[in-house]
Amino acid sequence: MLQNWLKIYWAHLIKNKVYSVLTILGLAIGIWGVLLSYLYYKEEVRYDQWNPYKDEVYIVSTDLGDGDVWNLAPYPMGPHLKEEKQSIEDYMYLSNYVSHFLEFEGEQHFFTKGLVVQSNFFDFFPFELVEGVNALDEPNSVLVLDTYIEEIFGSNALGKTFRYDGEVFTIKGIYSFGETRSSIMPTILFSGFEKSVLANQMNWGNYMASLYLKIKDKEQIPRVEQSMTDLLFVHLYTRLAKEEGKTVEEYLEEEGDTVELYRLLPLAGQHMMEDTKYNGTLETPLNVKRLYILFGLSLTILILSVVNYINLSIVQSLKRHREMGIRIVIGSKYTTLFWQLFFESCLTLGLAMGLSCVLVEFSIPSLRVFLSSQLNFNWWDGAKVGGFFMVIMSAFLAGILLVILQRRTITQLVKGQGRHGNQKFGLKHMMLIIQFAIASFFIVSTTIVYQQVHYMLEKDLGFTKEQILILPFSTIKTEKERKLLYDTYKAEILKVSGVQSVSSSSLAIGGYGYNSSRIFHQGNAVQVTNVAMDNDFLQTMQIKIVEGRGLEKELASDTISNVLINQQLKDKFGDPDILNKTLNWNDRWFTVIGVVNNYHTVNLKTDFEPMIFFRLEVIPGLFQNVNELYVRFTTPNGEQIIDEVEKIYAKLGVSTYPFTYEFLDQRFERLFKTSIQERNILLVLSGIVIFIALFGLYSVASFTIANQYKEIAIRKVLGASNKEQMKQLSQRYIVLGVIGFALSIYPSYYFMNAWLNEYVFRIEIHWSNFVLAFLFLMLLTFLTVFIKVRQAVRVNVLQHIKYE
Repeated sequence: MLQNWLKIYWAHLIKNKVYSVLTILGLAIGIWGVLLSYLYYKEEVRYDQWNPYKDEVYIVSTDLGDGDVWNLAPYPMGPHLKEEKQSIEDYMYLSNYVSHFLEFEGEQHFFTKGLVVQSNFFDFFPFELVEGVNALDEPNSVLVLDTYIEEIFGSNALGKTFRYDGEVFTIKGIYSFGETRSSIMPTILFSGFEKSVLANQMNWGNYMASLYLKIKDKEQIPRVEQSMTDLLFVHLYTRLAKEEGKTVEEYLEEEGDTVELYRLLPLAGQHMMEDTKYNGTLETPLNVKRLYILFGLSLTILILSVVNYINLSIVQSLKRHREMGIRIVIGSKYTTLFWQLFFESCLTLGLAMGLSCVLVEFSIPSLRVFLSSQLNFNWWDGAKVGGFFMVIMSAFLAGILLVILQRRTITQLVKGQGRHGNQKFGLKHMMLIIQFAIASFFIVSTTIVYQQVHYMLEKDLGFTKEQILILPFSTIKTEKERKLLYDTYKAEILKVSGVQSVSSSSLAIGGYGYNSSRIFHQGNAVQVTNVAMDNDFLQTMQIKIVEGRGLEKELASDTISNVLINQQLKDKFGDPDILNKTLNWNDRWFTVIGVVNNYHTVNLKTDFEPMIFFRLEVIPGLFQNVNELYVRFTTPNGEQIIDEVEKIYAKLGVSTYPFTYEFLDQRFERLFKTSIQERNILLVLSGIVIFIALFGLYSVASFTIANQYKEIAIRKVLGASNKEQMKQLSQRYIVLGVIGFALSIYPSYYFMNAWLNEYVFRIEIHWSNFVLAFLFLMLLTFLTVFIKVRQAVRVNVLQHIKYE
C-alpha cells in the first residue's frame, strides 16, 4: 500500500513539477525562518542559567530621576549593607573590562576583556577551575581562561609571571566556561579590587563600579532597596546639608536635587531584559525587540507558506476527484484516503524540512555576525521543530481535503464534477486574502524601514563627518607628560600636507568616553555630560555656536571660569537668558559665555545629551579621557596623510598600542549598521513573501480559470468580447487583493510605529506609504492574473463546447 501511495505521489509530483518545487521551496523558507528564531532564542536564553546563584545574585540599579539610570553604586554602599546586617549574604563590586598590553618574557602582548575582581568573585560566578587554585585572595594573582592562555603564555603556564601596569603578576589558576554562556565572560582575572573599595570607603559620590548583592530571601528585596536609599540620605545628603548649615529638605530644595532610588535586578533575567538601560552586566545584552521582530517575521512567512500550500493542495485535490472516486468504488475507505493524504503531506513537508535545514547551515555564519550570537545548529533541532510541525500540519491538511471529498457523492467524484468551480466565496479565496494581507504588511513595512534608514543616513548630525580622520591617542603617561605629548603630536600632524586642522575632546564622537556630573543653576539640577576640548574642536568638527562666543586661548578667563553649554542643557534649565550667568559644577562656579548647537554623539535612538564644554586645561582629570584625535583634511589623497601620520606616531612613541585609524563617516555608517541590515533583510524577506503570494495567486488562478474554459467558450459564442471576459475573470482577484490590503493596514501601522518608537529621531508614518504599497500590490496582482486570463480568453471554442 505504501508503495502504491509513493508511486501516486511521485506521479503527481512529476506532473506538476514546477508547482511542486515552488511549493516545497516556499515551505522550506518558512520553516527556515522559524528554525533560526528558535535557535536564536535557545542560544540567548542560556545566559547565566548555568549559575547556581542566578536567583540569589542581584545587580544594583540607581535611578537618578528624569529618566537617568546608572547600573552603578557608590563604593561604601556594599560594606555598610553587610556591616549593618541589611539582609544580604555578601557583596561584590565590578568595574569595566580592561584591554591593554602586558609584558611576558620580554615581549608585549595585547589582551582583551581583563577584569580586576574581589577575592569572592567565584562566589558570584563559579566558573569551573580546571587547573591550579583560586588565589584571588592573594595579591598580584591572576587566573586565565583556558581557551585564551596558550595564545599568550603557551602551555604549562601555571606559576609564570608577567608585568602589567607596573606590577608583576603570577598565574595561579586556569578556569573554563565550557559550553556555558555568562553575562560576564572575562579572559583574565586580576586580584586586588579590594584596594579600590577600601580607598573609596568614605566617598559616597563615587559611582564607578557595579554592585552585586547576594540575597537568599527574595522577600527582603524591598527592605534592602529602602535601606540603600536611607544609607545615602544619612551619609551623603545629611552631611552636605550640615556643612551648609541647612536642613536636608532645605538643601535638596535649593539645589534642585533628589535622593537616588535603588532597584535590585536579578542576575537570571539580566541578559534578556527588554529595557537594556537596566542591564548592568559586561556582555552585550540580548536585543529582545529584535528577537520578537525576527520571530514575528519568520512566523508570518511560515503562515504565508502554509496558506499557500493549503490553497494549492485544495485546488489540486479538485483535479483528483475522479481518482478518489474510483478508489472508493473499488473498496477504499475514507480513513484509508485520509492516511494516504496524510502520507503525501508528510512527504512534501519532509522534503521542505530537509531543504530548510540546508538553508540554515548556509545562513548561520552570516546571522552570527548580524545577531552577535553564537548560534549552533544540529539536525536534531531541525527534526524536533520540523517533525512536530510536519505531523500537525499534515493531519490538518488531510482532514480538510477529506471533508472536501465527503461533500461530493460517489457519482460526482467518478464523473469528476468536483473539478468544476463556481463563483462563490470559498476557502481558497479566504486563503488568498490572507496571502494578500501578509504581502501587503511586508510591502508597507519595507517602505517605512527604507525611509527611516535613508533619513538616518542623510540627517544633519550637527557636525560635518566627511573628511575627518580619527587617530589613536591612548598612552600611559603622567598628566604633565601626556599634555606635552599631545601638543607635540598635534603640532607634527599639522605639518603634514593636506591637513587643515587637528583637535580632540574627552567625549569621543561616535564612540565612548562618557563622563557626567550634576550641575546646578537657580535651584535646578541637571545631570550633564562633561566635555573637555581644545580650542580647535568646534571649528574642526564644524559645530556651530548658536549664541554668544567660543572659548579663546588668548583670554585667561576662558581657561579658568568660562564654559560653553549646548542647546539641550539650556532647554533643561529653562532659562532663555542664560548667557553670562553662573553654574555650580562640583562646587565650582563657571560662567556661560556661549551656547553650542546640539550634535549627535552616538546614534539616533537616544536624545541629545545635556553638555557642558571646558577647555582641556580647566579640568585635568577629563584630559585622561582624550583617547583619539580628529584630523580634518582637504586633499583627496588620504592614504598619503595616513602614511605620514603613522611615521609620526612611531617616532614620538605615542602608545604601545598598534597604530590604527578610522574615518568618521565610516564610524557612523557602522553605528547605523544594524538598521541598515534590518532594512536589507526586510527587503529580501519582502521579495520572498511577494513571490510566494503571487505564485499562490497565479496557481489558484490557473486551476480556477482552467475549470471555467467551457463557460468562457460559451460566452464567446454569445458575443462576449475578450475585454469583457478579461474584466469578468479578473475582478474577483482584484477584490480579494483590496480586502487583503485593508486587513493589513492596522497591523502594519501598529508594528511599524512600535519599531520607529525605538528612535528618538524618526520619520512619521504617512498615508502615502499605504497608497504606494496598495498601488504596487494591485499592479503585481493585475499583471499576474492578466497573464493567465489572456491565455484563457484565447481558448478554442469548439474544443471546449464539445467537452462532455
